[in-house]
Order: sequence, then structure tokens, then C-alpha cells
Amino acid sequence: MTNHGFLRTLGGLGLAFALCLPAACSRQTADDPPPATVPLPADPYEAGKVEATRDVRNGLLVEKTYGRLPAWVNTYGEVLKTNYHVELRIVPSEELSISMIERIRGYNEVSVPEIERRFGAGVLKQAAQLAEQSHPNIATEASTQ
Repeated sequence: MTNHGFLRTLGGLGLAFALCLPAACSRQTADDPPPATVPLPADPYEAGKVEATRDVRNGLLVEKTYGRLPAWVNTYGEVLKTNYHVELRIVPSEELSISMIERIRGYNEVSVPEIERRFGAGVLKQAAQLAEQSHPNIATEASTQ
């Protein structure tokens, strides 16, 4: 009969654990980013920071850019993707506004330090130099001079 008492106690603990588990899983700490279902802050800069924090927590490393970009920007994106698994997102000029620029600034202020923390300070600059040097147009111009 002792075994039955043990199983009843274990079953009761299992039930208590099952009832408590959803509550424990739904608790957030102060460091956790808000879930994707929570709306982003109204301030574009803060929204960019929240978005980047979510992406980093989900294992997604991204650098965002916009404006007049060098001819080798696609090569730069390939270097980032191939060597570091970092995505380069180019925001089209038709989507640009002051608030979008602020959102990009907030995003990069979170994502860039994380990229450099993982791969070393100056890694993005090194990737840009590599891309510029290996870009076909740059290499062709250098060899003809």
C-alpha cells in the first residue's frame, strides 16, 4: 500500500507542477524583450531598439542601412552573410522618413554592438574594406591604372 500512497503523492505533485508550469513560463524578467504581440513603442528610436533586441534574442543579427550606398554594397552584404551570418538590410529610399531613420538608428545601436561583441570590434569596418577591395569594378579600376 505504501507504493500506492507514493504514486498518489507523485501524481499530486505532477498535477501541481502542470498547473504551475504555464504561469512560470509566462513570467518575464526585466531583461526580457516584450513578446512580438506587444506593440512597439511609439517613439521610432525606441521601437528600433526593441525590434533589434527581439531579433538578437531570436538569433538574428542584422545591420540596417539606407541612402546613397557604394557600388560594392551587395558584396559587403555577401561578406557579412558568408563570414558572419549577419544580414544586411537596405531600406529603400521610398520608405525613408525622419521617423524611419530614427528607427534604423535605434536598431543599429543595439545590433551593431552585439555583432562586434560576437565577432570583434571593427568587424563591420573590416568586412566593408574586404568588400570594397574585392568588388569587381574596384578591382578592374585598380588593375588598369
